[in-house]
Amino acid sequence: MSKQYKITVNGKTYDVLVEEVDSVVSSAPVVSTPKVVEESKPQVVQNTAPVASAPTTNAVENKVVESSGNCTDVKAQIPGTVVAYKVAVGDSVSEGQVLLILEAMKMENEIMSPVSGTVKAILADKGTSVVDGQVLLQIG
Repeated sequence: MSKQYKITVNGKTYDVLVEEVDSVVSSAPVVSTPKVVEESKPQVVQNTAPVASAPTTNAVENKVVESSGNCTDVKAQIPGTVVAYKVAVGDSVSEGQVLLILEAMKMENEIMSPVSGTVKAILADKGTSVVDGQVLLQIG
C-alpha cells in the first residue's frame, strides 16, 4: 500500500509517494525522485516610510477597502498585535497621521490614516492579536 504526500522544503513543494514495506527486506532499493509541483512566492509588504524615520518603526501601507456610510474602515494589512493607539475616539485626524502601532514579526509598524476626519470607533483593543484584513478603527 502506498500513500502520496506533498512536502514543502525551502519554499518548493514536492509530491512524494511513500510505500509501506513488509517485514521482508527486498534486495532492490526503492529510489524516488521528487518532482516540483509549484513554487509559492512570498508576499511583499511595501514600506512607505521616509528614510529619516525612527529605526525601530516601519510604516505599513494602508489600503481603504470599505467605506460604510460616512465611515472609512482602517484595516490591518498584516497580522500582528496592537501595541499602542496614538488617537482616541473623537479625535480629529489628518490623512497620513499615525493612528496606531502594530507589531508584526518583532517589528513595530505605524498604521497611518488613509483619510482626514474624526475617529468614530476603535474596534481592536490594545494587546489584541489581529489578522490581515481585520477592521481596527473607523474614521468618519
